[in-house]
Amino acid sequence: MPVPMLDVFVVRLDEGTDAPPFTLLRAEIDDMPLDDQDAMASAAVESVTEGGLAARQGVKKGDLLLTANYKACTGTLEEVRDQVYRACEAGGPLLFGRVRGGEDVALGIEVDVVPLAASPFGLKVTDHPAGRGVVISMVLEGAEAHKTGRVKRFDTVLGIGTNVLATADGKAARNLMKAAGGALKIGGRVSNLLVARPIALAREATTFGVTRVNVKGIHTELGLAVAPDPLSGGDSGMVVTKVPYGGLIARKGADVRQGDRVLMVNGKNISNLPYKECTELLRRAAAAPGDMSIAFGRPDGPSAAKRWARAVNVRFMESRLGVGFGDRDAGPGAVVTMTTAGCSAVESVLPHDLVLAVDGEDVTGLDYDDVLEELKEAAENNKPGKPIVVTFGRLSVLKTGDERAKAAAGAAKTEKDRTSSALRMWGGLGGAGGAAKQEAKSEKDEAKAVAKARIKEFKKAQEGRPTLEVVSVTFDEAPFGIGIDSHPLGEGLGAIVATLDEGLPADTCGKIREGDMILAIDNDAVSELQQLGVIEALRDGSRTTAEGGTCTIIFARASDGGAAGLRPGSIAADLKTAPFGMALQPFVKNEDGGVGCMVMDVIEGSAAEATGRIEPGDRLLSVDGELTIDENFKDIKKMLKKAGGRTIADKCPTHVLVARLV
Repeated sequence: MPVPMLDVFVVRLDEGTDAPPFTLLRAEIDDMPLDDQDAMASAAVESVTEGGLAARQGVKKGDLLLTANYKACTGTLEEVRDQVYRACEAGGPLLFGRVRGGEDVALGIEVDVVPLAASPFGLKVTDHPAGRGVVISMVLEGAEAHKTGRVKRFDTVLGIGTNVLATADGKAARNLMKAAGGALKIGGRVSNLLVARPIALAREATTFGVTRVNVKGIHTELGLAVAPDPLSGGDSGMVVTKVPYGGLIARKGADVRQGDRVLMVNGKNISNLPYKECTELLRRAAAAPGDMSIAFGRPDGPSAAKRWARAVNVRFMESRLGVGFGDRDAGPGAVVTMTTAGCSAVESVLPHDLVLAVDGEDVTGLDYDDVLEELKEAAENNKPGKPIVVTFGRLSVLKTGDERAKAAAGAAKTEKDRTSSALRMWGGLGGAGGAAKQEAKSEKDEAKAVAKARIKEFKKAQEGRPTLEVVSVTFDEAPFGIGIDSHPLGEGLGAIVATLDEGLPADTCGKIREGDMILAIDNDAVSELQQLGVIEALRDGSRTTAEGGTCTIIFARASDGGAAGLRPGSIAADLKTAPFGMALQPFVKNEDGGVGCMVMDVIEGSAAEATGRIEPGDRLLSVDGELTIDENFKDIKKMLKKAGGRTIADKCPTHVLVARLV
């Protein structure tokens, strides 16, 4: 079974109950991308009436309310409270959920009501480990449940129709599901299947950032200031306090930052070793002939400040690991998706753990398939009685009042006290430092010359090409008066303005023309959507405007009217480190410095290049939702500098929107 598991508690109310025997507050789901919150259980138990019905059924503070009267509780807190009071009046059941296991991962519960319109459903179930209810063990391909795309293996079944299965024994639950399928065969109505699953709230917003630095040859200086990791007790582990400018690691252009944890040296986990042993191991590895690899880890994303990165060794005593792996969204590598009952280390492995090393072999830079090959090879070559040691990277949650959090708060002074000696140890100061700085300056001058040549080459290539004309319109009343059609080149290429209704805002603003491409609506890129997707985004904007808000739409056209076969397109990108690495110039030059902003070059190894989405010639539309189209160029540079500061301080990506002719 997967880790973690979902426990479900049912409270059956008497019809006409005046008030629920508990109070609710909004569930903590701030770490989750907004697009993923619609299906989240959004209300948590704030307090439980002592001795009341909910308390007697095992409901506790912090449990999430999943359903009320057979409906998923995924709306606003006010909407959920209304659902609860209606359930009290009708005497409907309330289902609560609690995640068991995986405490190191920020978890929530996703709830779904899946309509099944044909029988057989194509589901196989197994008894829930808690002894009550059932869990989906298989979704048969091509069957009704599979066609919906909303039922997943290991989902906990809450109920079907008006039957609660969460507290029924396995046999009774199977019979109820079978009866619902039989009713459909003889012309019954659609059966609603209620399912729930635990998910990581921060599965995309906060990820495990890992950097591997390969060093060739013998080195007495690495250019790295370090100190004991305060979150590991203060006398063990190793944390980066500074990466001196001009040092070896800085010259390699590696993404190593202050606060990064040193996780591994040559595939060996050092995060829990005494600090002195860590430094000695690093010295010996640097001084030895041959190649050396150092792996650094950090939490990346909006909630990075609430987490810390560490490495753990897990010993598997059997060749069959019993662990499922999946692709890593944030880069190469493999992450844990589930464990099975046959896993010999089921208590030690958690969802979203990142594979760092296999039997001492560093795999941090390998693709998903290559990591699986390493694991397979280790299993095939494993000798009886000898464990397979896998090192995982893990993000642990820093909780309020936690001693580790207190240590982290006071770590700055400790790191400052140690920085001077650490710099001398690792080459940040001293005689060799001056030569390193001079070498770095020469490299920097050379890089500038290369960048200038590339910009000159780009300008020459742009001669005679059509340019991109962009306008933005902020609507404060609805309807807008825009009729749209799919792009002439085909579906999935956004939408163009087909008509402008006379006298309505889109017509009277004087900026929009028929044939204009719709690039973005309220900072969301829409140029790659189907026509229906653009229509839905316009409806959302119209609703916001009707409720007293505003809606900003960006339109674009090619200066040649599309004669060259090029169409405007919008691209969103998240810049995860600063400086961003874009050479910029005003889109329109004037005596005040210019208006708008255009990318002239993307610096090699920079955050902009890492996105793979920003190119020379792109027009910058917005920075973190702030429009740049008609802004003064100097103000845009200040805007980017400010955003870069936030990215460094908060470890939060800067979201930019660019446009180009494609």
